Amino acid sequence: MRSKRTPPTSASNPRPSPEPLSPPAKRPTSGRVVVLLLVLVIAIALGIRLWHDHQQASGPPRDLAEAERRANEQPADLQAQLDWGSMLLTGGRVQEAAQVFSRASQLAPQDARPYVWLGMAAVKQGQSEQAKSYFAQSLRLAPEDADVWRALAELQQHDHQVREALASYEHVTQLHSNDAFAWRQVGAMDMELELRARAQEALQRALKLEPGDKRTLLRLGALDVSLGQLPEAKPLFEQVLAQDPADPEALLGAAEVGLQLDPSPEGLQRAQQQIEQAIRKQPTGKAHLLLGRIALQQRAPDRAVAEFKQVLAMDKTQRLAYNYLSQAYAALGKGDLARKAAADYQDAEARSKANQATQNGEGVGH
Repeated sequence: MRSKRTPPTSASNPRPSPEPLSPPAKRPTSGRVVVLLLVLVIAIALGIRLWHDHQQASGPPRDLAEAERRANEQPADLQAQLDWGSMLLTGGRVQEAAQVFSRASQLAPQDARPYVWLGMAAVKQGQSEQAKSYFAQSLRLAPEDADVWRALAELQQHDHQVREALASYEHVTQLHSNDAFAWRQVGAMDMELELRARAQEALQRALKLEPGDKRTLLRLGALDVSLGQLPEAKPLFEQVLAQDPADPEALLGAAEVGLQLDPSPEGLQRAQQQIEQAIRKQPTGKAHLLLGRIALQQRAPDRAVAEFKQVLAMDKTQRLAYNYLSQAYAALGKGDLARKAAADYQDAEARSKANQATQNGEGVGH
């Protein structure tokens, strides 16, 4: 059973949050594009919610001019100030908006909303740490706000704070137990921390909430492969390919399962075709790693060496390539190169374990 923290009391009618937009997995994306996507995610998840929660009887202002007029006429009215700031923020006048929200926080120090808006302004300015601080202040005042927990988790994940993001996503699941996205992200964070049993439980829960969701199927399939549960992984990749026959991640997953479950010449040929199809759409180090493994099984060590070198040229995080490269050199009778590749593999493993120990820190509570 997944360990439970004492959750805050959930709202009786939780508001659904829009699905965040994320760049495709393992596809290179510039830092600026990632930040813009993150701004969009948080703006959608929080901005729409805050507008929905509008508390002024006269309704929201029609335009910036009306918002400014109301704010000037009612300087002590919190909602009028928030409306003005939100319209400034929407219009790209971020610094002015932040000043308005800061004054609003002084008007109502115990109201969480100004801090949420300050966090959104900080995200737009690329001030991630400041944004997280504002969201945390908001949550101290309104700890049951799942949307803000989710925005905080998105920022923490973007900043590679895996343990912190995991804790924040878990808060979302405690508040909204039917949030499939949050469960999927809990599973993803658990996978990064190599908490595989927990990851499997979270991903299975996400899949139960959203049957057929491609992202969950792919993550759960990859996890099953890492656990050696190949028969369980096979139908997961097949479900994705039924939706999208050209999905490169599903093609590679199906090929990796296939070359182990069916190492016959026909099975290896089928897996090779799937990998080559994936490469045509999205070349990756993993794809060439699988081609190298097939070459080894086909007793073609020269071709295997070329594939494993290609892997390391593309993606040095594929440390298994060193191990397979050592095998390929040994098959060619090149003992010195085989030993060097084996030593490189041991070094890569040691670095990975050290990084994992640093990332795990004090560990995650169960």
